[in-house]
Amino acid sequence: MKKKLTFILLLTSLLFLFISCNKASIDSENQKVTIEKPIINNESSSTKGNNNVEKSSKAEKKPTTPTPEIKNRDVRLYYYDVNLDKLVYLDTVIEIKDKAVATAIVNALKSPSNNKITPAISSKINIKSASVDLDNDLIRIDFTDNFVKEQNLGSGPEAMTLQAIVNTLGYNFNVNKVKITLGGKPYNSGHFSYNENEYIPVNYNDCVEFK
Repeated sequence: MKKKLTFILLLTSLLFLFISCNKASIDSENQKVTIEKPIINNESSSTKGNNNVEKSSKAEKKPTTPTPEIKNRDVRLYYYDVNLDKLVYLDTVIEIKDKAVATAIVNALKSPSNNKITPAISSKINIKSASVDLDNDLIRIDFTDNFVKEQNLGSGPEAMTLQAIVNTLGYNFNVNKVKITLGGKPYNSGHFSYNENEYIPVNYNDCVEFK
């Protein structure tokens, strides 16, 4: 009987010891989980912070659009007046953007400031290039190759309109000769043609101020 009682007490002690060990192990595991959670959150926050820095850096590197340089300039523009059958000129002020003087002048010939004046150049025609050669008293200007088609002029109006363009460019660039090409080729409309070395001289005779 005494042996049996001793065995029961021993068994009870072992069972109690086993339960205590398991509880300690569980508590230890819970403690680990509790400690590790904040570390995971910190890493997540750190990653978000880095992304924000990268986004901010990218935003700072975004290029800015340069502000165009705009200046006003006094010019004299020549047009062919059909009613008078002569060239008229108009002194005005135009806006020059980024030093593109020839482009601004041609645009003014397309859109006269007075609606009673016929445009000297069609709005569908553009400049491909322009260069001034002061040593040779010359300006070279190359229009798009749709020039003849878009102007659509008879021989008389074509001659007068060409002279208006030549006088305008010559006067404002202070040269006496203008070489016009179309799409890089010498001017040829069927009514008038010029070889590679030909130019058109300015001619201010019989031009009157538009009033």
